[in-house]
Amino acid sequence: MSEAINEAELGRSKKSVSPADHLKHLLGLGWDPASPLIRKYVLKNRLEAQLTEWQAQSEESGLTASPKLKNRKAAQR
Repeated sequence: MSEAINEAELGRSKKSVSPADHLKHLLGLGWDPASPLIRKYVLKNRLEAQLTEWQAQSEESGLTASPKLKNRKAAQR
């Protein structure tokens, strides 16, 4: 008996997302802009300007990391 795969359960969006939007999403989740994986993604997709813009906006608004990440770092100290 074969099981049908429900695409809704795969966790994939059905709409196309640009690399710039994906980068903003990852940074909004709390990924460190200086992490090797983010740096590689930025270089591969030529998103240096978007990263710089996001960093400037996050500094202005005081959003350097997600609250969950801040709490986790504080708990480790």
